[in-house]
Amino acid sequence: MRTFKSQAHKALKKSRLLANRIGFTGFAAIASLVMSGVLLYSAKSILDKEGRKPSSEVPMELSIGKISLPSGSHFKKFENVMIRVSFGETPSEVIEFFREKPLTLLPNQSQNLDLSLELAEKWTEQNKAIFRVEIVQLGFVEQVLLRCKTAATELSSYNRSFTCSHPKENAAILSYRLGTKGSQPVSKTAVAKID
Repeated sequence: MRTFKSQAHKALKKSRLLANRIGFTGFAAIASLVMSGVLLYSAKSILDKEGRKPSSEVPMELSIGKISLPSGSHFKKFENVMIRVSFGETPSEVIEFFREKPLTLLPNQSQNLDLSLELAEKWTEQNKAIFRVEIVQLGFVEQVLLRCKTAATELSSYNRSFTCSHPKENAAILSYRLGTKGSQPVSKTAVAKID
């Protein structure tokens, strides 16, 4: 703290010397600039001490909450399924969950998945993210049973929950959230676009 005070004191001395040359109005303008700088510097140091990051650096997180198989769904059961998440307009990054231990769900069953994935910076370029969440049936040939595509813009102020259902059904099959890491959804649930 002493170094901060000594820097401020030196700046004030220099501004007084300059004020003798340029008059009171010039001195007031320079003093105002110096004080603004001091206040900004002190605010930044306080935030740094508390360990906060600027909002542009706060990590984003994709959380997949629940998978359900509603009764009356055209899917008779989910057997040997995994969850696949891919990023980009033409998916270049793919993350898979439950490939080694696939899920099985019968009608009218649900399972909390509680999966979280921190979004890499390359997936959130220009303050937007495009990603797909898929339910994939494993076998000799993998089959995508359900694909939900989300294009999110203005990520720095983003914190939303989504549900995904079959295009001919109303009941949600998959629920997920996109927001700042560790935060809770603050807006109403949106419906993801079905590919």
